[in-house]
Amino acid sequence: MGVSLFNTNTAVPMVAIMATSAVLALGILLLGRRLIGTTLVSTDGQAMLVH
Repeated sequence: MGVSLFNTNTAVPMVAIMATSAVLALGILLLGRRLIGTTLVSTDGQAMLVH
């Protein structure tokens, strides 16, 4: 019983998939931060809850 993709006996394919998904998630995060571009500032000092 393998722990990896395509029933291999090594963990290399799973490591590659996990590394690729981490890089993809980082790219989506950075792209989203760039595209949103707005910063909410509270004028009365209260905490804000944004959904």
